[in-house]
Amino acid sequence: MDGTYNKAAARRFIDDLAQEHDVEEEDEEVLEDDEDYMSEEEDETKGDSIVGQGIGDLETDNREGEIEEFVQRAQARARGSQQALVPLSITHEDQPIIPDIRDHLIYAVKVKRGKEQRAVIYVMCCATPKTFMKIRSVFCVKNSPGYVYFETRDGWAIEDACFDVPDIYPMKRRLLTREEQVQLLQSVPVVPVKVGDWVRVTHGPFKGDVGRVFTLEEKEGRIILTPRVRRPRPDLDEHQAKRARTDLGRRTRPVAQRLTLEKAYDWFGREKITVVDEGFKVEGIEYVFDQEGMTEPTLDRRHFIHCRPKLEEIQHHVDWALEQLYEIQQIREAGTTVDDNKVYTFFNMNVDNLDVSRYFRVGDKVITYKGENKGTIGKITGIIGPRDDVVKIQMPDGVVLEESMYSIAPYLEVANYAEVRSGVCAGRQGTVTKIQGPYVTLYDEDNEIEIMVPAVFLQSIDRRLMAPEKSSVGMASHIRKGKRPLPGEVDVLATQLRGKEVYVLKGYRKGRKGYAMSIDGDKAQVQFEGTSYGCQIETLRRMDLVTLLDGALVSVMTGVTLPDHVRGMKEGLMEILAPNKSGKQAERPKTPPLLSNEGEEQGMEVEYDHDEQGQMMWIFDKKVADMRRTHMIQVKIQSHINQTLVDRNAFVVTCDSAPSHPLDKTKPATVTIELTDNKTQERREEVEVKTLVPAYLNSKSWNVIMDHSHEHFGEVVKHKRTNGKKAKATLVKDKSNIEVDISALCPVKPLE
Repeated sequence: MDGTYNKAAARRFIDDLAQEHDVEEEDEEVLEDDEDYMSEEEDETKGDSIVGQGIGDLETDNREGEIEEFVQRAQARARGSQQALVPLSITHEDQPIIPDIRDHLIYAVKVKRGKEQRAVIYVMCCATPKTFMKIRSVFCVKNSPGYVYFETRDGWAIEDACFDVPDIYPMKRRLLTREEQVQLLQSVPVVPVKVGDWVRVTHGPFKGDVGRVFTLEEKEGRIILTPRVRRPRPDLDEHQAKRARTDLGRRTRPVAQRLTLEKAYDWFGREKITVVDEGFKVEGIEYVFDQEGMTEPTLDRRHFIHCRPKLEEIQHHVDWALEQLYEIQQIREAGTTVDDNKVYTFFNMNVDNLDVSRYFRVGDKVITYKGENKGTIGKITGIIGPRDDVVKIQMPDGVVLEESMYSIAPYLEVANYAEVRSGVCAGRQGTVTKIQGPYVTLYDEDNEIEIMVPAVFLQSIDRRLMAPEKSSVGMASHIRKGKRPLPGEVDVLATQLRGKEVYVLKGYRKGRKGYAMSIDGDKAQVQFEGTSYGCQIETLRRMDLVTLLDGALVSVMTGVTLPDHVRGMKEGLMEILAPNKSGKQAERPKTPPLLSNEGEEQGMEVEYDHDEQGQMMWIFDKKVADMRRTHMIQVKIQSHINQTLVDRNAFVVTCDSAPSHPLDKTKPATVTIELTDNKTQERREEVEVKTLVPAYLNSKSWNVIMDHSHEHFGEVVKHKRTNGKKAKATLVKDKSNIEVDISALCPVKPLE
């Protein structure tokens, strides 16, 4: 019913566009008729005689003229509704915003009077990420009490977004007409936009992109954003590529990532890049990228609206901001004065706009920075509340308090055991040895090295604190259809399972191990011995965490809170984040070199421990090195620091990089891989072995046994058939038949 209503509304919307175009032409015809009115009166008698003489010829001419006008109008509509509605000759500044047929439809939803702003904030804070992909924006206006407006193409998404939101009635919704949309778009939203807020662009070439407000004027605002750029596909011809770019029904959008100059050379080729004063331009893209791979368009204030971004959308911006923080720290140490107002604009993150429930989990050491318990320090022992937004904090004296997640912050001290939650060192754990302003020196016990990382990337944890059974880990990934986990349910952040080895806790495949390849809502696509199945995320646990707190703890985390509210490190941080009284605006600093994750910046001598039992380290065994002279190992990349080769399928480890023993401990263990996709230009790149996983296992294919404990380790076999978790295979060297676990096989490709 709702889908039919949407289609009917869309048709009515297009008819309105055509009708307005027809009215414009009719007005022009009326003006022409008025000009010729006097001449028509003078020739009235002549006209009567002409009608009597040749009426048949005149009727034919009139029909041809009508057909010609009809064809011209149809051609004008085909060129685009915006050209028909807004002629090029009109250049008025206050020209109204006209909705395009590609824009999302706007629904008016009934809400209790006086509760409009609260309903908007509830929806923005509580709607699931999956629902927010379907809803462009949510807002209310001053001159329309009792209504909240949703910009979306899916009317059913409104019900999901309003789930459990008080004083709103999603079933009482109606689709606005075109005239009502035009009038509404001229109104100023009640939820105000200020400098530093996250906004979503609703019109123009950046429609759908998320950015931060840098400056605001009366009618315009400058937005810092990273536009979504899709990597060109050379395997498609021009017609297919154009169709892929303009297809409104495509299910995926390019990821927002900083298009640096080096990446632009790799993606588009040097011949399509033009370096300008502000940065560089790419052929076919109308805007200019700066040196950081971002852009700063000045937009009409009606073209962007306040939004709650997903952490995945803004991670690139947070990383960039921390690079600026590092640069400012270096400049200040050199004695140069930096405008504090500019620093405050960039780094005073508005935590209320983000889903802070992702920041904390059981075992974290936190400090309460506001409220009646301000200044208290303790450990999180549980996460409760209907929205997982209330935590139980155990004080050193044993007293347990309940605090909102919006009133706590991470707490760090020297000698704390902490974990890196973001950046290139994500997942590393160690002891805090030194706190220097916004940076912390961490001793990584596993690798026996010291690394310096931004303090906002860290979180104190207590290894002795066991998560009680049926307690939440505080990383709630919402369930489909708006259903949220009940208080006390164990849930895992979905995005952190991707590319990891997982263990199935219950269900049809209980006890099996596999690799989580992709995430979709509350399900993960898991590869089991060459075959992938969909599994509920709540039934999965990462293998590297099963022995730690029985899988109830997630060690890798995306998203950070910037340190304007971290009281434990206020000596260095609050000095940087203090606003300047002068109010002057400074230019953005250039991007500094990225921090390395081994501490070369500090001049330390790094030594890598190449664990022979580590992931894919069997490639460097002497037996396998001999085999690699005749075969190439087929692999997949699960992660990459530069993010240039993520999620590709066809890779092989080349045979020309067979290592010598022992391995060089001054650098990570790497191999050279090459593309084998015949639709893509072949190229080679050196990657770390720890980022690789075996490729999919195909039936009747060549494989190598990669299990060190197997008696035929490093030997090539021909896979014959699969029987459950076992595979029947034939040894190539003596043609004997053996039985081996499927998980111990890795595909190889004989050299031609």
